[in-house]
Amino acid sequence: MKLSKERGQDLAHQLTTFPDFFRNWIYLVKKGDACETTFQNYERALSVVEDLLKDIKLKDLNDIIVQQKMDEYGETRSQKTVHEVLLKIKNSLRDAHSRGYITNDFTLLVKARGKKLNKRNKALSINDMKKLRNYVLENSEDEFNVLILTALETGMRRGELLGIRPEYLHEIQPIKGTQYEIAVRESISPTSSGTEL
Repeated sequence: MKLSKERGQDLAHQLTTFPDFFRNWIYLVKKGDACETTFQNYERALSVVEDLLKDIKLKDLNDIIVQQKMDEYGETRSQKTVHEVLLKIKNSLRDAHSRGYITNDFTLLVKARGKKLNKRNKALSINDMKKLRNYVLENSEDEFNVLILTALETGMRRGELLGIRPEYLHEIQPIKGTQYEIAVRESISPTSSGTEL
């Protein structure tokens, strides 16, 4: 214990359970750094951490324990879902190591495993995209179709599309007549009232 203390390890925090550490970490460290949607993902990960790692103390954590728990979680989840939760756990463990709460950073040893699922979101083929473009052009009286067309033509993301305001449209005069450009100034989250610049 004396050697650990001399190496800068915080022995009191080693007795904290990992779920308690993770909860404090997301509310004290991540809340100010992450956008609202990302922070909500951390809160969802907290419920997984509380369920999987219940009473395990920081001092008892190692790659084998975390791997076993993540494999247990992955038995009924996709590898992508496991990966997303594991990323958050790894970030918190790296922070715990940097602060001297755990003796080593074993995060590189833990792998995300889970069910390999077929891709659910397939990109449109060129022909399907042309059909969709023609349809929304022919039915442009519907505002949603205009939003779809804007997405197709610009590649803007959902939040950026929702954040478009009239003052973000600028007329430009190229050689072949009047055209417009859209300045992306903010992104609106569908899950919160906040905007990002």
